[in-house]
Formats: sequence, C-alpha cells, structure tokens
Amino acid sequence: MAFLIPTLMEQLTQDLLERAKAVVSSQKKDYTEMGKVHRAITGTHYGCTPCNESRILYTLNSFINQPERFALRIKEAATEMEEQKQTSNYRFSKNATSKLIVLVTADSVIKVTPDNLTDEKAEAVLAHKQYAHNIERIPGTEPEQELTDDEDETETGTDEGSEDSSEDEQADVPATDSEGTEPEQELTLDQAQAKYEELTGQKPGSRNLNTLLKAIAEHESK
Repeated sequence: MAFLIPTLMEQLTQDLLERAKAVVSSQKKDYTEMGKVHRAITGTHYGCTPCNESRILYTLNSFINQPERFALRIKEAATEMEEQKQTSNYRFSKNATSKLIVLVTADSVIKVTPDNLTDEKAEAVLAHKQYAHNIERIPGTEPEQELTDDEDETETGTDEGSEDSSEDEQADVPATDSEGTEPEQELTLDQAQAKYEELTGQKPGSRNLNTLLKAIAEHESK
C-alpha cells in the first residue's frame, strides 16, 4: 500500500488546526498563543488580542470548519514571517515598555510589533526619541566600515578630550532618519482628535493622546 507524504503546507495547516482547536476549546485563554495562531492563519496582527477576542475566535472557528478557505492566506503569512526572520537586523530591546508601537503622522499610521518588525519600521521607531528605547540592533549585524590608509593610521588611540568633543558635536546634531531627513512630526492632541472625528464621525471620548493614536490606528487598518 502506498502512503502519500504530506506537503509542508499540509503539515503546517494540520499543525495550525490542532493549535486553533486547543485555543478555542480551552477554558482559560492563552492570549499569546491565540494571537500567534490568528496571525499564522490570516497574516493579520492585532495589537490588543483580548480586545479582539470575539473577532479572533470567530476567525479560528471558521478556519477549523473550512481550512481550505485559508490555504492562500496561510502560505502568504508564512512567507512574510520567514522573510522578516531573514532580513531584520533589529529586535525589541529588553528595556521595551511596549510590544506595540504606533507611529501616526499626517500622512500615515505605522504599527510596529515583534511579529512585523522590519529594518524600515525599526529605523522609523529609532527616529523618534520617545520610542527609541524599545528597539535595538541585533549584535553582529552592524555594517562593516572600510577605512582608508590615512584613517587606519589615526584609528589607534585618541585622547579623552577629542572623544568628549566628538560626543558634544554629535549631541548638537538633530536626529534624522536613514535617508538623512528629519523624522515627521507626530500628531498633536488637537490633530489626533480631529483625525479621529474625521474617521469615525464621532467626537473622541478620551483626551489621552496614546489612546487616540491607537484608536486611529485600528480604524486605519480596517
């Protein structure tokens, strides 16, 4: 009797089915696992899994009942996550105070999480001083710098005074992004309130800037 060897996608789908069933049937919800399974199935990441529990569980049940409908989305999500693992030179630091960073400008909303972190997003976060402590470059990924003969001769040994003056000069230089331009300014509270009202047609119920930014991000991503 011949046995069919399952493909990698079939194995992945079967594994996700088992994980999805475990999440749905568990009386005590593991929100970390719930978010991971949902992202692996749909390619979509919610910053607040408990806030979107009913929506996520609906999707997981749909997947359990008709897994073939999610085949393409699973493949795309797996490809995206693999590319991010291979290309990202950054990670969330041990000093990170949040695993969801929302950068809102007049033109765009960027949501950054450990799952969707790329070099471009990491550099956008690092360009904002108030969020920069959340991201760090992975040791060993720094680009090598080629030295000229003259630079090589002067590289060995500098006195403390020259180091201090260099640091002072750097401190006076305004922060720029990877292209050498100053980062876009974030929305003020008034601008965030106006943008929220424009998106929802309702006046915001909160005057907390971070709360408004997250709400705007949720509406932008729909």
